[in-house]
Amino acid sequence: MTEIVRDKLTQAEILQAGEELAAIEKELQAAREERKSTIASIAARMNAAGKRIQELADQIQTGFRSVEVEVLRIVKPGEDHARIIRADTNELVRTEALTWPERQERLFGDSDERPGPG
Repeated sequence: MTEIVRDKLTQAEILQAGEELAAIEKELQAAREERKSTIASIAARMNAAGKRIQELADQIQTGFRSVEVEVLRIVKPGEDHARIIRADTNELVRTEALTWPERQERLFGDSDERPGPG
C-alpha cells in the first residue's frame, strides 16, 4: 500500500525547483508570443481572403473589375471641362470641371492682364 505524504524539501531541491520554475515561465512566455504571432498571421490571411472574395463577388455582380491604367487629361480650347481618357484605348473614363485657377489660366494665359481682387 502507498500514500502521498508531505516531504520537506532540502535547500538544493528548493533551488532546483526555482530554476525549473524560471525555465518553464520562459517557455510559457515563448508559447504565448508564438500564439499571438500565429493568431495575427491567420487573421491577416483571413482578411486578405475576405477582401478577395468581396472583389470577386463585386466583379461577378457588376461585370467589371478595377485596373490601374495610364490616363490622359485633355482640355479642348473653349471647353470648361477636362476629359480623362485611357491612354491604351482612348476610352472616356470621366469628365471633370476645370478648377477656377485653370479657367483663369485659359482666359488670360501667363500674362499680367489677369484682373486683380476688388
